Amino acid sequence: MSRHPGFADTEEALILKHIRDNTGMDTAQIAAFLCTTPETVRRWQRGTMRARGPALGFLRILGMNTRWSVRNAIKIGKFNLDHPKAIDSPEALENLAEFGKTLEDV
Repeated sequence: MSRHPGFADTEEALILKHIRDNTGMDTAQIAAFLCTTPETVRRWQRGTMRARGPALGFLRILGMNTRWSVRNAIKIGKFNLDHPKAIDSPEALENLAEFGKTLEDV
């Protein structure tokens, strides 16, 4: 695997490079998908900040995924941007289920 300029040799950076190479997503799209900021993604890529806890776990799950639907990832990112806070209502799971029906099977 060739080293991409701007990417450290950390686990997070390698996973993010994998995501970029397999999806073509840019930093803003990855940040929206992960519910974080573009600057956080850039710091993970450069190795100046390390992901911990749920963020690291989610990155690892993404790194294991070998079949990508860029369209789905971008839709999820847009959903996350449109709904930046958790919804405290009984309809929360219904809303997610309805949104899930709009995603393509991969």
